[in-house]
Amino acid sequence: VFANIDLYPMIPGVAGFSINSPSFNSVKIHLKNGIVELQGGNEKLDYIQSLQINGKPFNETWIKWDDLKNGAKLDFKLSNQPNKAWGKTTVPPSYN
Repeated sequence: VFANIDLYPMIPGVAGFSINSPSFNSVKIHLKNGIVELQGGNEKLDYIQSLQINGKPFNETWIKWDDLKNGAKLDFKLSNQPNKAWGKTTVPPSYN
């Protein structure tokens, strides 16, 4: 389920998620302190062109739990062609 909604807890013990292209057009995750909404998924489009979180551009492939735990809105724009500039500003945490 995590992989299909775009947020995957890649590193055990690290409070964050890798960001991938979501399969579902719309997802709501009800948390104790808010709702995380994901919009724009498509199982036929593999590449993230852009992502906005709470209306602001987000160009990273990793998001911290602190950015989601009180609710957030993630709006994806997907394509069948890669955007080679997206997700290159910051790398996810290291396993080491």
